[in-house]
Amino acid sequence: MTPPAGRVLDPLWRLAFRVGYRVLLLWWWVTRPRITGVHVAVWHDGRVLLVRNSYRRARGLPGGRLRRGEPLAQAAARELREEVAIVLDPAALRYAGEWVAHAFHVEDHGHVFECVLAAAPHPVADRREVVGVDWETPGRALTGPLQPLARLYLEEAARRGAEPGAPDATFAVALPGATHVAEEG
Repeated sequence: MTPPAGRVLDPLWRLAFRVGYRVLLLWWWVTRPRITGVHVAVWHDGRVLLVRNSYRRARGLPGGRLRRGEPLAQAAARELREEVAIVLDPAALRYAGEWVAHAFHVEDHGHVFECVLAAAPHPVADRREVVGVDWETPGRALTGPLQPLARLYLEEAARRGAEPGAPDATFAVALPGATHVAEEG
């Protein structure tokens, strides 16, 4: 049986992401930019969803850069859909705040949104940019390698003292209102 064309091309996409990220790091070294992105902390049963990118060793929250003129919550929902195939209405996301990380010669302003899901979602890595997904408690996640913004957010969540993954009627989402993108192939 021949694998679908997308599966055959996935390793090439991962290679392109790795090379592109190295070029981006060099560009950042030269330009020292200020960038703005969005991240989504998806919580279920006291655990947060973390992703492993094909071009980075440390895990992080699903997220990415803003498109020109794109509202923050819409960008967060888009990144969640693109990276882990979880589709949520932007209104289901609660703005947690802005964290600033200084790493890799860049000033990275990350706007973090939170969502507590009442039912367990089944995130699916796209196998190109995202090669793995894990559910971790904050304490366990903080013991391993994390991307700078994910570490800052989880440290703050731990300082709050309250379990950030505890369902909260003000922003808990039942999955019947959410959908998942079907996996290709």
